[in-house]
Amino acid sequence: MAKKKQQQGRVTEIIDIAGRKPKTTVQESIPYVRVYDDANTNGGIIEIKDGVFTKSYFIADTNYSDAGETKQEEILEMFEKILSSFSSNCRYEITLFNRTIDQNEFNKKVLLDYKNDDYDMLRAQHNELVLEKMQEGKNNVKIEKYLTIAVNASDIKEALERFSAIEKELSLKIKKINNHGLDGEILSLRDRLEILHDMYNNGQEGTFAQKFNLNDIVSQAITTKDVIAPTMMDFSKIDHIKIDDKFVRVFFLKSIPSTLASNLLESLSSVGTNSIISVHYDIQPQDKAAAFASAQVTNIGGEVVKAQKN
Repeated sequence: MAKKKQQQGRVTEIIDIAGRKPKTTVQESIPYVRVYDDANTNGGIIEIKDGVFTKSYFIADTNYSDAGETKQEEILEMFEKILSSFSSNCRYEITLFNRTIDQNEFNKKVLLDYKNDDYDMLRAQHNELVLEKMQEGKNNVKIEKYLTIAVNASDIKEALERFSAIEKELSLKIKKINNHGLDGEILSLRDRLEILHDMYNNGQEGTFAQKFNLNDIVSQAITTKDVIAPTMMDFSKIDHIKIDDKFVRVFFLKSIPSTLASNLLESLSSVGTNSIISVHYDIQPQDKAAAFASAQVTNIGGEVVKAQKN
């Protein structure tokens, strides 16, 4: 439980009854403590809390839905091998980010340039059709997928060593399934900060480049959070959060059925609006996993006997 106290300007103070440190600024509400730029791999590392370091990878689209059943099983099996290769000393998360397309970037990539020749009329008709489709709904929203890995380490040097070992194993497995369209790209610090910026500043996609300059951040004695933070975050309501002039609601999938359709995440992300879907995996040691599975089997057996008696 937490009580909220409205402050002047941009701050909504959160007084936490449970004794956790109160968040008194928008910047403090953004959950990380430090960022690092790894020059060797051009990868951005974010320390989400003391001793917990994260690194993210872009997952390219696959033709999973259009693949046959046999190929779908192969992709799932190979992807499962990637996920099961992580040790219990790390955690990982898969994120699906439905984000608004940057209009200027879209225009450069998709719309045809005029060349002052006899075909400009056809180019104009093509561009008009494309823009009409975007206005119809979700065609101005793209889905990006990320894999984020978190490791525990005493310092950044140890974290880099752990990520290096993980990436060697990850790279070998990804190469085996490249022919299926699955690929991974390390996200740079700039990429990760831009993603966070777009998450917190819906409607301002494409403006991050105008704000971010690492040299300016250092010389002006500000932080990366100052660059990506929205103007205001309000947690005073029970059923929603307000970020600037946008209203946000969070849903948590509490109970998961014993069987899931392989296209569950695809179905959830098909809603044509800005959304973030995160699947968190907390790897358990083998002995704990075996004990949990054994307890589940016992519980199921008890439910079967109870149902038979009824």
